[in-house]
Amino acid sequence: DPVKARRHRESAFKGMGPASMPGAEPGPEGFWRALTETEKSVALREMDGREDDAKVHVVGLVDRVKQRWVDDLAEQIQIALSDGDPSDIQDVEIHPSQIQPLVNAVKETFGDLWKYGRKSVQDEMRRQKQKARLTEAFRDELLDPAEQLQMFIARARLFAGRLSQRAENRAKDLALTLFRVKGPGFSGDDISELGMQVIDVLDTQARLEATVLVSEAVNMGRVAEAEIQKDEIEMAIYSAILDENLCEECAPFDGQEYEVGSEEYYADAPPNKDCLGGNRCRCIYVYLFKISGEGRQS
Repeated sequence: DPVKARRHRESAFKGMGPASMPGAEPGPEGFWRALTETEKSVALREMDGREDDAKVHVVGLVDRVKQRWVDDLAEQIQIALSDGDPSDIQDVEIHPSQIQPLVNAVKETFGDLWKYGRKSVQDEMRRQKQKARLTEAFRDELLDPAEQLQMFIARARLFAGRLSQRAENRAKDLALTLFRVKGPGFSGDDISELGMQVIDVLDTQARLEATVLVSEAVNMGRVAEAEIQKDEIEMAIYSAILDENLCEECAPFDGQEYEVGSEEYYADAPPNKDCLGGNRCRCIYVYLFKISGEGRQS
């Protein structure tokens, strides 16, 4: 069955990046290999740029709240250490009311990216059908708006929760170290330095978490739209075309074919959780739509 998922590729691909993969000659489009006919229907440059812009935007959302978070943590730590009892440090936390504005903003961004992912699949269907001189027939099974909203909120809470937890843990560790070194004799400058180090951690973590959030949002939107249009889809194809630094975990999947809705399809859905680039995986599913007659693509 040509649509059945092929979970294992030739061993020749193992450990090879774009420059050394068999037949991986740079294509005329500027990617690390030539595009397949199906990939040519995807607005890859647009998608790449949209994701990069979204990451910058999400980091900017964190920038709006990080100073308030750190100032609050620093104040709590100063109070906790002032009585000479460091056990109070364990009670230091960022109040949920300070986290909620970030949740609200990220929820909107995640939703916009999810909708973009859906639209990108619709556009690909339109391009493939038009190339074959066929009229696209979109199914319009709207997903439950309430369920969509809950998904956006849950993902935004996870994002904000990871960041706030990272900031809290770093602040507590620094506070305990400060107390061991100086005891209750710490200065305001010491607290300021502690705050700056927490800011550094937040900046780094925000960039990492933003990459995960953006990639997941776009891919989840694409998968959601594929579910709606699955009767029009012949197969899903795993593509690592956007990964210029392709790792050995993602390389074997490049070009694998899946039946939309199959167990393997969901299990292998990008971004690849085992990517050696961590949260920088740029893999996607591209979809080959059913084309009748001589216009069928390969």
